Amino acid sequence: TTPNATASVSGLMLSTDKAKLDGVAANANNYVHPSTHPATMITEDSGHRFITDAERTKWDASQLAKLTEVNGDSKSMPNTNADLVLDAGNYNTNSTHTNTPVNETNGTLIVVPRGSSETQSHTQFFLSSASGKVYHRIRTSGTWGSWRQFATNDVTWYDFSFTGGAAGFGSGNSYGVKGDGRVYFEAVVTLPNGLSSGTVIATLAAAARPSKTTYIPISTPNGQTLQFFVNTAGQLTLNTTTTSAANVTLYGSFALEPNR
Repeated sequence: TTPNATASVSGLMLSTDKAKLDGVAANANNYVHPSTHPATMITEDSGHRFITDAERTKWDASQLAKLTEVNGDSKSMPNTNADLVLDAGNYNTNSTHTNTPVNETNGTLIVVPRGSSETQSHTQFFLSSASGKVYHRIRTSGTWGSWRQFATNDVTWYDFSFTGGAAGFGSGNSYGVKGDGRVYFEAVVTLPNGLSSGTVIATLAAAARPSKTTYIPISTPNGQTLQFFVNTAGQLTLNTTTTSAANVTLYGSFALEPNR
């Protein structure tokens, strides 16, 4: 007779073993998958990386908006109109950009918003790479104020070159652009009798040209009251006709960014 099979001896299969075998699914095994895995068993690649707690804390504490490029350089302007640059950051400006300070194009525009809404207040600073001057302005309720230069005591002087029949009286006739945002006259000009209103008697340097036409009343020694204006092209223009020849003292100042 053939004996029953055991773990060490071949033989006949028991009915209980056959029942157990019939209950095993095809391709089944006795493997139990663990509920957890150590991170060390994972192989990282360029698209799948772990981060540490320290890196996560650093990321959570970082700003969402970058103020500069990754390498620290100023960013490119997102719009050619500085009025529309409202996101925080440092931006490079050039001659293609508008609404920068008068007579200033190349430099760095720094935007400091207060709140995320476009109706919130914003402050812009402009650092000129040409003149070294620093300006600022404030936006409230959607409207930008005038650019204002931070005051300094620096003065750049220019000699007058008179035209239109006007002539300098004596020497030292000049005008200066000061760091406080004003242009100062120190000159005496000889005007002939009958010089017509609208005559341009001098053209100021680009740095001395106001953002709006500015009027300058002048009283002359012989009782005439003559008025001059300087337009945005820097043209110093007689606004009244002379009734007699006169030596007119140009002494005083005007703002590059007049309020009116």
